[in-house]
Amino acid sequence: MVENDGWGEWSKYVLKELERLGELAGKNANNIQELNVCLSKVKVGIDNLTISTQQLVTSMDVVKNEIAGLKIKSGIWGAIGASIPIIGFLLLK
Repeated sequence: MVENDGWGEWSKYVLKELERLGELAGKNANNIQELNVCLSKVKVGIDNLTISTQQLVTSMDVVKNEIAGLKIKSGIWGAIGASIPIIGFLLLK
């Protein structure tokens, strides 16, 4: 019996289209897996960056404290240095 409604021709087209869509879905699944791996790497990088930023802030606090100490020491040494000529002047008078 010969089909006159054209379904035989359309069935081949539909089957090819389903195969193509199946292949495309497989490729998309692989791409999604690759993106998930990349996303995991980015998250690890962000976590490391956050840790590095916290360490930098801590280091900056230490440096600020050291600078404050050096300002005090330089003020004391400046006062001592300025007092030497004054003491010398008073002794010679």
